[in-house]
Amino acid sequence: MLALAAQNLTACGSADYSIHALNHRVRAIAAMNEALSTPSAFPVDGDARLAATIVLTFQSTYMDDGMMEFLRMLRGWLVIQTSVIPSMDRSIFRGFTEDAYVESMRTFLGQDKSEALPTNSAREKLYQALEDFEASLRLVGPLCQSPAELQYLSSLQRVVRVARDNPNAGMSLDNPKNYCVGQLTDL
Repeated sequence: MLALAAQNLTACGSADYSIHALNHRVRAIAAMNEALSTPSAFPVDGDARLAATIVLTFQSTYMDDGMMEFLRMLRGWLVIQTSVIPSMDRSIFRGFTEDAYVESMRTFLGQDKSEALPTNSAREKLYQALEDFEASLRLVGPLCQSPAELQYLSSLQRVVRVARDNPNAGMSLDNPKNYCVGQLTDL
């Protein structure tokens, strides 16, 4: 939390705390590595480790050239979520699963499980969300430099195209392991 706070103060204020942010980040990652070398004694230990990883992930978004660090932290986030937390059903982060995401998108689109296609108003919401997402990608695009960053950006752009052409392909309501999610997790 201190690393994220120092990085945020640097980005939003007039003082430069980036050295402090980096020092706190290095110490947090070292402590995380040490914690991950032993099994969790209690279920809440897994939640605490995931929370720390989430904070470090978002702190990396403030860092200069932090895209690769962000992607590494996302990968660590996935490892912790799938191997350290004994049961996501009992985790405070249970809303972070693919099933929970698909269900939240159903709610966002106003679509229940029995509907095969989104309603007109749901389709309008989806297209607006896709336009907003595409606009965000255009803003992020110039920041992507490395081959991995460009490949990830390309995959996200492909998600938008597929979802716009066929909303059910963008978010398969019957199977959360759909085309778009598979494209992103293959990276």
